[in-house]
Amino acid sequence: MSEKKRRYLCILIPVLLLLLWICPAAADQSVSTNQKLATRTGPSTKYDEGGTFLSAGSWVTAKYRAWDKYNEIWWVQVEFSSGGTRYRLFTGLKRLNMNITSVPEEAVTGYGRVLSDTQGYLGPGPQYSACRLGVPGGTQVTLYGAENGYTQVEFSDNRVTNPLRRCWIPTQALSASGGSSVSGQIPVSQVTASSYIRNRNDPSLFIPERLLDDDSTTNWQFSTKTSALGSCEVCFYFPSPATVSAMLLRNGYWGSKGNMNGYFNNSRPRQIEVSFLYRYSRQWSDAVVLSLQDYSAYLYQHWLSLGYHTQVTGVRLRVLSIYTGIGYPNDVVITDVGFLS
Repeated sequence: MSEKKRRYLCILIPVLLLLLWICPAAADQSVSTNQKLATRTGPSTKYDEGGTFLSAGSWVTAKYRAWDKYNEIWWVQVEFSSGGTRYRLFTGLKRLNMNITSVPEEAVTGYGRVLSDTQGYLGPGPQYSACRLGVPGGTQVTLYGAENGYTQVEFSDNRVTNPLRRCWIPTQALSASGGSSVSGQIPVSQVTASSYIRNRNDPSLFIPERLLDDDSTTNWQFSTKTSALGSCEVCFYFPSPATVSAMLLRNGYWGSKGNMNGYFNNSRPRQIEVSFLYRYSRQWSDAVVLSLQDYSAYLYQHWLSLGYHTQVTGVRLRVLSIYTGIGYPNDVVITDVGFLS
């Protein structure tokens, strides 16, 4: 080896060792708490509560991080034991003494449908605390990874105060086919709306999450009495930057397929505005205005071209005008929305 190469290696090797030391690979981290551990089953206050555990100075294992676009904070999935029982739940970063970049960011791994009523757990297996409510058969779920023969699923549950839940169920309890009616849809990690109708008996009946369940009998609704046309909006956020070129839309109230009474009784969008949130930006831009054909005798899914947009982290939909319903002219309804690359 020449003297020049030897000098080069003498410089390069210490630099590489230093980089490995200051930039360790993301992995599970043992971290301490700085207050009591208030938890949710998922990474937002919109998820079902998991309970409050431990005390300041306790140690937990940080597994994954998740960005809450609604509250603009980081949440951390942590594993711990309390009272002889194991848990894997989410808590806000403020309760932990840790560097958020030391654990990997979670991602959607797919969609599925639960085959039959299934017991869920707050962790990957029966060695963790059992969920107080099981997962009903037929529920469409978003998947967030598998471990020990169990898959973490997310779904909407109107039996609880906060409509979103996460739990772990046996992987064999899931159908092989995904929950989306069209393959290749872009995963949506979060959806928010500036307004929705709060049903007296079931406050979660018309929440924006209903737009993602691929269920023609559920929908998002808002009232023009409380939200003027052009101001009410629903925003969809992706777990990672995506290329977006088209939108799927079940417009209006579908209910049971083929029954047009509910469709004509409720108002439905006539013209919508779609805009985009790009990576590293906080501003919605590149608005596209689309006119929607009204149904006459048969319900079908709109396939709407949006152009070609890359590095998209969110899509915003605003209702500009409507076809007025006969029975409920102030209630504006959309059944389902999806996005394609």
